[in-house]
Amino acid sequence: MAYISTKDDTKQLSLTIYNDGFGVVKETRIMNLDDQEQEVYYLDVAEKTEIDSILINGLQVQEMNYEYDLVSKKKLLEKYIDQTIYIFDKETKTKTEYRLLSVTDGIVVENTTTKEIIINPYGEMVLPQLPTGLIVKPGLVWKVKQAYQENIHISYITRGFSWEANYVIHLKEEKFDLSGWVHIWNETGATYENAELKLIAGEIHRSMEHSDMEEVLLYSALDEDSNSNFKEQSFHDFHLYTCKEKTTLKNNQSKQVQFLHYTHIPYKKYYENAAYYSYESSKEIPVSVHIEWNNNKESQLGVPLPKGKIKVYSKDEADQNLEFIGEDQINHTSHGEKVKLLLGKAFDVKMQSRVIDKYTKWGYQYYTQEYKIQNKTHEKILFKLKHDLYFLREEWLTSTHPFEMIDQNSYVCWLEIEPETEETIQVKYREKAK
Repeated sequence: MAYISTKDDTKQLSLTIYNDGFGVVKETRIMNLDDQEQEVYYLDVAEKTEIDSILINGLQVQEMNYEYDLVSKKKLLEKYIDQTIYIFDKETKTKTEYRLLSVTDGIVVENTTTKEIIINPYGEMVLPQLPTGLIVKPGLVWKVKQAYQENIHISYITRGFSWEANYVIHLKEEKFDLSGWVHIWNETGATYENAELKLIAGEIHRSMEHSDMEEVLLYSALDEDSNSNFKEQSFHDFHLYTCKEKTTLKNNQSKQVQFLHYTHIPYKKYYENAAYYSYESSKEIPVSVHIEWNNNKESQLGVPLPKGKIKVYSKDEADQNLEFIGEDQINHTSHGEKVKLLLGKAFDVKMQSRVIDKYTKWGYQYYTQEYKIQNKTHEKILFKLKHDLYFLREEWLTSTHPFEMIDQNSYVCWLEIEPETEETIQVKYREKAK
């Protein structure tokens, strides 16, 4: 007789979930097996288990099968084709014997006594027993030669797990509060109760059959004194987040757990012009709104931030309610890096650009580019004016305002513009004449 092990035998359960839609299940179960060769049904495993990933410690397994041919009405009836079934009539309280002929297009049966053929018979079908080869739960079936110990350890990889980070910012006058949540999905086909939970940040390289993504992250540790529900540590070239409390992940369930909360983080808000081209006539250039901060200890943060969405809210002083003002996505962000978020397009800050002077001299085409920035708000604003040189043949000359060279082709000028005022900036450059 086969030995059946279910999740009720679980002594310890641990889950490690990765970004790429899979996870590792590590389980210890108590199994009282004798030294005889026998068959073991190891039930309550994930339906999306990768069979080639299974590791077993404590048993000498000669053969292993993964059984996932679960009971359903269709499968039950198909197993009973050309077999005896019974149909129970609730009104007469009688049970009649039939032979099942087909289930392809409705139910077709033959009365074993009268040999009459009946299509879609009235009444409840009764099957004598569960057909061989069908099980009510997916499971591993082992042919075991010998058991070494009572505590059997098994680990396997399963698809259907995933997680991502989500952040919420409460934006205040000069500082903001940041909360981080991990959103976890379980679509493995199994429920994991009272499990230790770990999350891996970064993409693990797997064979092309599974995934061809690879990314190396170098983070510093989470502050142990923060309000985090997770403890973070470096793990090889990745980062491991261990939940401080056990949790239950039900099948087809999504769960959110807070993993960080920090307050009073300083930031700067600024406006920035979109990419432009040199127009002879005046053209309005789109202006975007951004916030930016340093991810370091000096800014009350300095923790690894896994990639994810950030939603930004700000308080309406009129009714003290928080209002949604923007959303952006961040990549994996290490300690010491800057974080820049796009909140949207500016409504009351306008910018126009045009070429006001152009002439040819000594084999060069000379240009004077003019920018006019209008601050129609009631507050002083910070504006990040970008000027890009194109095609490598353009050369920077002079400007009316101080610009910083970011790279060979990019220059930036930071401007403080008073409310209800306009600022005019001119940039001179040249390119080899065509």
